[in-house]
Amino acid sequence: MSRVSQCLHLAAALILLAAAGAIVLAAGLPQRAASSGIRRADGSYIAPEYRALAPPFTLSALDGSALSLAAVDEPLLILTFWATWCPPCKQELRDLQALYERQRGQLRVLAINLGESAAAVRHWADALGLTYDILLDRAATVAMRYQIRGGPTTFLLDAQRRIQQLYIGAADIQAIERAVIGALAPA
Repeated sequence: MSRVSQCLHLAAALILLAAAGAIVLAAGLPQRAASSGIRRADGSYIAPEYRALAPPFTLSALDGSALSLAAVDEPLLILTFWATWCPPCKQELRDLQALYERQRGQLRVLAINLGESAAAVRHWADALGLTYDILLDRAATVAMRYQIRGGPTTFLLDAQRRIQQLYIGAADIQAIERAVIGALAPA
């Protein structure tokens, strides 16, 4: 292929890429709740969408007790979905431990494991020195309700259990802490 032919092919590819980008921008992207959430009988969505109610759940903790979202009474709640095979989850769980210790009494952390055995999860939690609640979503039913697309996925919920922040992938702990401090500040 000649150099001129290569340049023409590259120019055509760039034009097609720009056209595809323009089409996506013109069409817009759907709201997350409307495109991936759970619709209730009244037509409203309960999905991982800002200011939407967090879907309710009850899960087993590592000690075998059951914990429901409704039973948590701290003003702020962080839900994080994770797995032991997820390298970014490990750092985020450590960072959340430090944040949890700084905001104890104002913030509760529920770390929801995605389908692994209690023994594997316990070993990992002990190795990381985690003292917040570790829950087991063995069949990933809660992950499906929250439309988890990968780990870690972290939600900040207010006292009414409305989603205030959503972090998909490795989250910046400083951003999470700013959101927590902002939510705890008097209005």
